[in-house]
Amino acid sequence: KNYDTVYQSNTPYLEFKELSIAYSGNALDLKAGIQRFSWGRLDEYPANDLLNPWDYTQYLRKPLEDRKIGVPSLSANLATGQWTVEAVWVPRLVPYRLPMPDERWAGSSYATSVHQALPNAQIVPQEPDLPARTLANSNIGLRMTYAGDIEWGMNFYHGFDPRPVFRTTVLRI
Repeated sequence: KNYDTVYQSNTPYLEFKELSIAYSGNALDLKAGIQRFSWGRLDEYPANDLLNPWDYTQYLRKPLEDRKIGVPSLSANLATGQWTVEAVWVPRLVPYRLPMPDERWAGSSYATSVHQALPNAQIVPQEPDLPARTLANSNIGLRMTYAGDIEWGMNFYHGFDPRPVFRTTVLRI
């Protein structure tokens, strides 16, 4: 799999979900490589978990954590007493992944059923207009947690929303 296109073929492919080098000290841990982060969970779709884009190609077949795409990133984790601070930098935007409408492993999609119901309809998936893959468009996250009698945390995120955006057009004759 590559890190710069939304629509990708699924047969056959090689993907590293996580692959990194790490340094661990007494209070500081550093990691560089392909990483997945889990910063909160709210029912099925974690609204504040924005560091990793999602793979929607086999959405119903994969559990939540397997849907996350590992991103090339640097992370630091500092733990002192009951406080933990984690900082993450994703230097290049990695987009979500969507299946092609007629892809074998995509399962039953609405686009495929519409295409079959309307014989003259043509579904043409197009790569979205993604921001330039530059350092200026990188993503940064900071998480502070306190684990005392009551556990709480705060997440700060600056970057692009990794969720899909759809646009449809209709031509009627």
